[in-house]
Amino acid sequence: MDENNEIKNENEKIEQEVNNKVEANEVKENQEMPEIKEDESKEVKEQKEIKEGNNAKENETAKAKKSKGIFGKIMSILGKTVGIAIIVALIIITVRALVYKKYDVFGYRFYMIMSGSMEPNIHVGDAIIAKETNTKELKQQDIIAFAHNNGAVTVHRIINVYTEENKKMYETKGDNNNTPDGQLVQEQDIKGIIVAKIPNVGTALLFIQKHIYIFILVVVIIILAIIVRRLI
Repeated sequence: MDENNEIKNENEKIEQEVNNKVEANEVKENQEMPEIKEDESKEVKEQKEIKEGNNAKENETAKAKKSKGIFGKIMSILGKTVGIAIIVALIIITVRALVYKKYDVFGYRFYMIMSGSMEPNIHVGDAIIAKETNTKELKQQDIIAFAHNNGAVTVHRIINVYTEENKKMYETKGDNNNTPDGQLVQEQDIKGIIVAKIPNVGTALLFIQKHIYIFILVVVIIILAIIVRRLI
């Protein structure tokens, strides 16, 4: 009997230890669970923040692209408009000069050199641009364009300035000529002071002048082609 009691007590003791261990494990698991859940919640929160940050960046990038796209379209339209306006203006200027013999644009006049009197500085076939100026400010060595009674225009250099009865008169001479011009130039005859020279352009313009209607037709076709291409 004593032996059976001892065995029984031993079994109860072992069973109690097992139960204690089970309870201890359950308590430990319950204590670790909040930490695991807390870690998982922190990781989810970080991922959510990263995702929100990426979405914000994508939205900003999309807005920037949209803004850039609108600005680019506006600049493209403006560029096309300005380009077409420049082409049309050049055509108008060319037609005015070649057909109607009107060479003035915004105070500037355009002339083609037909003689070699100003060589070697200005050659036959060059184009020169004269700017309207205050004749009182003209001085020796200035190159001017001035008109004759018959309407012809000469481009020569001032070599002397004279004043008579508060009026200025200018003695001129071609650089390639041996003698001065025969008459003094009056203030009212001066078309302007020479401010620029474009080599050999006059030769091309003389050719165009002889074939002006063909030139206009070709230019109109080119402009229409450019406009249609840009609008498509």
